[in-house]
Amino acid sequence: MTSFKKINLNLMLHLDALLKEKNVSAAAAKVFISQPAMSSSLKQLRDLFQDPLLIPGKGQYLLSSKAKELQPQLEEVMLSLSNILQPKEKFDPFTSRRTFKIALPDYVELILLPALMTSLEQYSYMVVETTIRAMADDPLLFIENNVDVAIGAIDEDTLSPHLQTEKLYEEEIICFASKKNAIIKKPLSLKDYLTNKHIAFSFNEERFSHSADYLLKRKMIRNDVFFVNNILPAIFAVAHSDTVISTAPKFLINIFSERFSLGMQPLPFNLEPTPIYLVTHSKSQYDEGVTWLIALIRHSIKALKEQHQLP
Repeated sequence: MTSFKKINLNLMLHLDALLKEKNVSAAAAKVFISQPAMSSSLKQLRDLFQDPLLIPGKGQYLLSSKAKELQPQLEEVMLSLSNILQPKEKFDPFTSRRTFKIALPDYVELILLPALMTSLEQYSYMVVETTIRAMADDPLLFIENNVDVAIGAIDEDTLSPHLQTEKLYEEEIICFASKKNAIIKKPLSLKDYLTNKHIAFSFNEERFSHSADYLLKRKMIRNDVFFVNNILPAIFAVAHSDTVISTAPKFLINIFSERFSLGMQPLPFNLEPTPIYLVTHSKSQYDEGVTWLIALIRHSIKALKEQHQLP
């Protein structure tokens, strides 16, 4: 690797634009240089890191593994430089017109949104935008999607060192089915749970959930016939079937049990409660607005616990 003192630091600015835009022309326009100049920078960066960084794909470049590794680190560097050169005004929630972005699962949004709205009523200009994501531990949520705070499950084994986590509450997981389904009228055996048709809620594309992970580690196979990333459609589907079962947080099914005539039974194995975390990126460590938002979410969660809407 070339000595740091010999590197043209403009290359880091160009690298940041290339990784965000994934397009040479767009990256050049973003930093006000010509396309040939940006192409030259890309060649220098490839030589510097001894990696292609951007790999040709359909319509735009794809990031190499090295580029994905560099992106969160580069984001922190660029943010630090921005703060040095353009110090931000002190954040005032009563006058700020900032829009905050929160990523969270659909069912957590269902519970949290009313409490959050109540907490926000005194702030006239504040805007909160939500995006549905089941897993909260993807660093790209914060880098590419500009999420300020994520709420949800995390995989502690693969958690990025750039993410900070705080446990908000724990969910007791149960099995549920329509009351028309005879299997839900009595405690489930492990055989019944594994062999009956199951709509599986998974937190990500790898079909990760804490119940599925528990079974996988014990080499038990559940009869999953349908996978969903949003749990609310699963509730509707189960409610209209007399053969299908599913697994979900108890507090959530309590909300819908009477309206959709759902029955519940404990899982036939000892699954620890699922922890739900608040996750932030290290790039927001000194962001007064994000610090304020975290406090607001904590207050809303506390209110829900006091109202017994959350465990």
